[in-house]
Amino acid sequence: MQSALEQAEDAAQNLLGANLVLGVSPRDFLDAFRRFARVLAVNPRVVMRKELQLAGELGRILLGRSHIKPPPRDLRFRHRIWERSPYYRRVLQAWLVWRKAMFDILASADADPRDKERARFVLMQITEAAAPTNHPLGNPGFLDRLVKTRGRSVIKGLRNLAHDLRHNHGMPRQVDRDAFRVGKDLAASPGAVVFRNEVCEVIQYRPATGRVHARPVLFVPPQINKYYIVDLAPDKSFVKYAVDHGVQMFTISWRNPDRRHADWNIDTYVGAVLEAIEVVREVSGQSSIDLIGACAGGLTTIAALGYLQATKRLDRINSQTLLVTAVDMSQPMLLGLFATDATMRAARRYVQRRGVIDGAEMARVFAWMRPADLVWLFVANNYLMGNDPPAFDFLYWNNDSTRLPAGFHGDAIDVFERNPFMTPRGVKVKGRRIDPGAVDVDEFIVAGIKDHIVPWRACYPATRILGGRKRFVLGSSGHIQAVVTPPGKRHARYYVNEDYPPDPDEWLHNAGLREGSWWPEWLEWKTGGSEPDTPAPERLGSDRHPAGDLAPGYYVFT
Repeated sequence: MQSALEQAEDAAQNLLGANLVLGVSPRDFLDAFRRFARVLAVNPRVVMRKELQLAGELGRILLGRSHIKPPPRDLRFRHRIWERSPYYRRVLQAWLVWRKAMFDILASADADPRDKERARFVLMQITEAAAPTNHPLGNPGFLDRLVKTRGRSVIKGLRNLAHDLRHNHGMPRQVDRDAFRVGKDLAASPGAVVFRNEVCEVIQYRPATGRVHARPVLFVPPQINKYYIVDLAPDKSFVKYAVDHGVQMFTISWRNPDRRHADWNIDTYVGAVLEAIEVVREVSGQSSIDLIGACAGGLTTIAALGYLQATKRLDRINSQTLLVTAVDMSQPMLLGLFATDATMRAARRYVQRRGVIDGAEMARVFAWMRPADLVWLFVANNYLMGNDPPAFDFLYWNNDSTRLPAGFHGDAIDVFERNPFMTPRGVKVKGRRIDPGAVDVDEFIVAGIKDHIVPWRACYPATRILGGRKRFVLGSSGHIQAVVTPPGKRHARYYVNEDYPPDPDEWLHNAGLREGSWWPEWLEWKTGGSEPDTPAPERLGSDRHPAGDLAPGYYVFT
């Protein structure tokens, strides 16, 4: 049995972020289930053999002779009661061997790989729903909590369920949304808005040191998430880390679009980035700046740099950092599990009719890609145990999503369908064909080895398709926590290898493992190990772009 904080941390390791491209309809789930049934039907001998093995192991469990144990990393079963109680030990072991038998049947079946992958998805839903921790008779914490609260936990759990059915589309809430205030608990680094247009704000952060590094950094966030993933609580804030070490930090904060902005597309966002670059150059008084782009924001920065190169203005950029940014869409990923021509056409039509798609809607769908961590964990906590959802900053940010305009959504589908970043001059920006390989700036590339939404092998090809000198860093966490890895974080590690062969697995095989956060590695790369050498600006903004609203600005609340 886990504490609320442990549950939240476990869930955060598996956050997918909002998916930009596809939804999953009930028809897709039904089709996947049919494929699963067909795989079983055409392999009767495999099924029979595994069922006999399952029956034998169940017999040993009933007699108390089984030694089956859950994986050490599965925190659901960490409590000693799962070993000490004969009843709960048998319940757990029966579920473990049944789950293993089902997946063994699927692995041994002779079937089309795509059918097997969809069948695996269905099987994951079935087996995780059946986990003992999801049910009153299988979860030892249920009875313990029932007795301690004199039945109040059941009443609270039913209230939580009723609330979610009414207000959260039937999904269990992942976070206590009343526990944080943006601008006070999160996104609290001091600064001010120095520019605002229809699409975005540019926020400049107040220096924390008397001297600073002259060349500033501009962060470009994903279009479907709020920018403050780089400015969470102070102990997890990349912004605070950077300004504490003399880095001049700026960030874009995207406006949350509505139906009036349905035609915003990649050109719209690239145009906003180009305008923001000019603002940062003018405010800082520097001729060139460094860019950081995350996820879809990373693809946007690649497109922006390609456009600057095509228009002979690349000297405005000194370097680019890409965080969990997929450039090769041909790599296997959850994104493509239900990606057929029909589903992509349906997704286009659906969003075009509405003008925008809500990030929360996509996040609900993709929570089912990691059901144990993003659905059933909260079912047990909120309904069985009668607890409030946990108060955890990662989960708050993940649930504070934005809408995506139909124009950009369509461009994202085009990227997934055509894989243009892997094609010479395959990307068109503002009427020009761009060549990422001609962008001769230094690149720092970060991916996560446990990332399920942007597999690191889809990020690694950036070392081949982009010009300039590269440094690729592979963190040991998932999609979000690969980015938010402050120094001192427990179990933080990353892989490095200065040679970049075409095969990512060859790169990993020869990579060295380093303990700690990649943030100091990035700082060393950005500054060359030098100390801040320029007096910090006495005020934010400039005469042309004066400081306005205090950070976190206005758009973050829209």
